[in-house]
Amino acid sequence: MSGLRRNTITSDDDRWIALVAAGSALAAAFSGAAPTGATAIDAVILVLFAAFVVWAGASAAWWILAVGAAVATSAAAADFVVATVAAVAALAGALRIGATRANRPIWRAAIAGTIVQVVLRIEWSPFFLSSALVGAAAIAPIVVNGVVRRQRHLRKRVYWGIAGLAALVVVAVGSMGAAAATARSDATGGYTGMLDGLEFVQDGRIPEAAEALHTAAADFERADARLSGPLSQLARLVPGLAQNRNAGSDVVGRAAASAGAAANALDVVDLDLLTVSGGVIDVFAFADLEAPLATLDETIADLDKALRDAESPWLVTPFATRLDTALDRAAQVAHQSKATAAAARLAPDILGADGLRRYFIAFVNSAEARGLSGLMGNWSELTIDKGRLKITANGRTNDLQRQALRTLELDAPQEYIDRYGSFGASVDGGVALKYWSNVTMTPDMPSVGNAMSQMYKQVTGRNVDGVFVIDAAGIAKLIEITGPVELPEIGFRIDSSNAEEFLTVEQYEFAENEREDLLTAVTDATIANVLEGELPPPQRMAPTLAPAVLNGHISAWAVRPEEQALFELVGMDASLPVIQTASTDAIAVSNNNASGNKIESFLQRTIEYRPVVDQSSGKATATLRIEFENTAPTTGFNDYVIGNLIDEPAGTNRMFVDVYTRMFVDRSVVDGVETSFARKPELGYWVATQGIDVASGATAVLEMELSGDLGPGGYQLVYRPQPLPNPDELIVEATKPDGSSILSFEGTLERRSVLDASGVEAWR
Repeated sequence: MSGLRRNTITSDDDRWIALVAAGSALAAAFSGAAPTGATAIDAVILVLFAAFVVWAGASAAWWILAVGAAVATSAAAADFVVATVAAVAALAGALRIGATRANRPIWRAAIAGTIVQVVLRIEWSPFFLSSALVGAAAIAPIVVNGVVRRQRHLRKRVYWGIAGLAALVVVAVGSMGAAAATARSDATGGYTGMLDGLEFVQDGRIPEAAEALHTAAADFERADARLSGPLSQLARLVPGLAQNRNAGSDVVGRAAASAGAAANALDVVDLDLLTVSGGVIDVFAFADLEAPLATLDETIADLDKALRDAESPWLVTPFATRLDTALDRAAQVAHQSKATAAAARLAPDILGADGLRRYFIAFVNSAEARGLSGLMGNWSELTIDKGRLKITANGRTNDLQRQALRTLELDAPQEYIDRYGSFGASVDGGVALKYWSNVTMTPDMPSVGNAMSQMYKQVTGRNVDGVFVIDAAGIAKLIEITGPVELPEIGFRIDSSNAEEFLTVEQYEFAENEREDLLTAVTDATIANVLEGELPPPQRMAPTLAPAVLNGHISAWAVRPEEQALFELVGMDASLPVIQTASTDAIAVSNNNASGNKIESFLQRTIEYRPVVDQSSGKATATLRIEFENTAPTTGFNDYVIGNLIDEPAGTNRMFVDVYTRMFVDRSVVDGVETSFARKPELGYWVATQGIDVASGATAVLEMELSGDLGPGGYQLVYRPQPLPNPDELIVEATKPDGSSILSFEGTLERRSVLDASGVEAWR
């Protein structure tokens, strides 16, 4: 090293360099960089780091400084103007020193200090640690070269300092490992107990949930004492290690508090009190549960937040994996606890605690498809007064259609009238009689509920507080809870295993007058089982009813916004998803039977959607291919099932197919022949309507070409299925313009879902 060229640094230079170092250190403390995540410790580390770089930079070669400034300039250019200007100034200063072959140690120190400030503020991050790597590329050569060009006794001090830091890191890692080892058993027990407790909450097993969470809280408290104890304190000073130590301690500590609070809340929750006995629900039982369930909601939300706050790319893989698992479970339970707390708060009003409530119940048959589910056949009016349930009216759709509605003009958006006016929503200034048969054409339950409530008021003079729509699959699930229905007139017993088949197909083997009596008997008996018998508490009914609710077989709409929000929370709203975020695509395929038969029981749809998306610009094109396979026979069933009102051969399925999409449908082809189609807006979607006939035993294919601008960002697709007797087969293949895959899916989705590169999750 004796031959290495060094620039001379005088004692006066040292004083100025110290002043530059102090200024750079002070600025670094306020840079916002967070090497450990602890504010005070980060400030000390940044102060020492900046001062040391300035000291080393004072003796660094001009060309090394120029390279560092150039690296900083290239990275800063992607961020903000001030940093770019500072980096360019540093580069110019280094080049000036080189051109004049000047000593200028103070200039060199200032240049190094400027580079430090720039790299500490770089926000360019195409991948984890990218800005740190850029900073290292700019700073490390300056430090190494600057130290090497210093006098020998100074170099030795630096080397000893580095050795001391290395020893500190080794000791910190070892002591942190020891702390983690002593806490591991308790942390694992707490983690397992927390997951068990959250699962018990989801299943409604309240006593087991409380016990598991009490045990988890105790385990977490012991683990926290070890993780935050003396052995782990040195780890707080080491970047990377500090994040894992702090995250572990914070998560364990907050998990202990949240698990304990949740367990205490559950100790006083008794959902078994929420039973229906003799047609009466104890509304005061809901009131008693409001406070503890609100507390449970708050504590689960706090646990969810604690887990999210702990997320960091610094975390080691085992910890990150467990954190992800806990996050998924906590997010599910947080949503459920929010819904449960809202239900406890609103249920007394919904159940008539402060006055009579009236609800309209529409029973629909998806074998004659409508966009929401199926054609309305029967209906009932349910009143609830202080928890006492009573059926105050019921009948067939024809009973409502006999009443004149022409004096009513629906209070609905103009686009709703434009979409459904020709089907009866607006005829000669009023609503056509037939619209009771078509009111479920839209796949949006809020639109259906709003229209039904207005029409029912016109027919009966009675306001309703909400509307429920239930199809055959929903009735089957209700019968599974309430018990079988006996039909002695025909010697038949309907239970959960045969209810759907009977209601969609087999009932049509009887004459029309007999069939109406049978349907009335089924609905009356099902309701009677509710009103006269005893039902289990909600947590025991939920596993049975949840699939029917989430898959759109039982849906609801409420007049009051806060009660409608509750239906949305529990997934009972069956609304057409409202898309409010950029880069989100959405499709829904909706069949409406146009042949006047019950033939959708024999329909199988296969939907293939293949979008090509430029995620940087949001420009997209797509092809949609829908295959309609009609397996209906020409004989063997009543004309109500396979006949039609359109003078076509038996077994023919005529349908209106509505394709809801965020993109614009440019072209439609049916069985290889380009065809015309209608195109109108509805609820933020473009809706392309295509008429199709499918003969018995045949398959028809509808192909559409789409294009549009989805907005830049990571692509995701919202899919809204139609609850038909046979679920759709769905194939999605989203690609980039270069052909590389964004997401791929093949299977069946029976509930509203969001598909993206990470997989499939439920809408809301």
